[in-house]
Amino acid sequence: NHSRSLLTINLSENFRARTEHLQYLGRRKNVALRLLGQYEKLDIKTYKNFVSDGLYKQNYFKADARFLYSADRKFSIGAGYKFEWIRFSPQIVSTFDILGRNEFSTIYGFAAINTLDRVFFPRRGFKMNTEFGQVYNQNPKLRFYTSGEEIHNLDSLGISYNEFQKFTLNTESYLPLSNKWNFFTQFQAGVNFNYKQSILNDFSIGGLTRMFRNQVIFAGLEENAISTSSVAGLMLGVRYQLFNNIYVSGRTNAMFNNFISPNNIIL
Repeated sequence: NHSRSLLTINLSENFRARTEHLQYLGRRKNVALRLLGQYEKLDIKTYKNFVSDGLYKQNYFKADARFLYSADRKFSIGAGYKFEWIRFSPQIVSTFDILGRNEFSTIYGFAAINTLDRVFFPRRGFKMNTEFGQVYNQNPKLRFYTSGEEIHNLDSLGISYNEFQKFTLNTESYLPLSNKWNFFTQFQAGVNFNYKQSILNDFSIGGLTRMFRNQVIFAGLEENAISTSSVAGLMLGVRYQLFNNIYVSGRTNAMFNNFISPNNIIL
């Protein structure tokens, strides 16, 4: 079989839909074209000093096409193009709000490694995904508000829509300590270079599972508790298997963010 197609729809409070087509090129199946479409409609809280102070609805669409080369099933590299469209709609007014939409394109290169022994609750192996891209051709139609009052002079906020470069890295590793004990690590990094856009394309820190774009998971923080243009975080944990399908785990993490600006913060 030289192709496969998938369609996933999540019908819940937060609607999600994703379609994907993978077409192998050639008999060896080591070169492929992947086409992906994704749509999300999410309610996301905003925070100030780690306290919730607002709520906005985010509509997000992505169309992605990439060519990839894989020497085996464990390693792949490639390049691609993606178009993204985002709409922000405040539901509860906060100290800083954005209303409207933005769209932009990205040309990127990527690499991926996956030696995990299984998809869910792996016991051993390593997984890595990294991407570096040029974000360009932004077309914003946005209005900014502070405490409900519109800000007309965006220069006062230092916001611009120039091209910028984006780097992301996500790794995880697993090591069995015994038949039931397992040690795991996770490292995440994201950096926007030459970037002056406030919240629009920031990385959102918090939560234990990835729910939306640019999210960096961090135990102990709510989803989107911190927004930043640069972040690096390390998580360490242990997991114990109580029964066949029941596990308990403990984890600790540390993070360094805003390290390409003068206002460094360490948590």
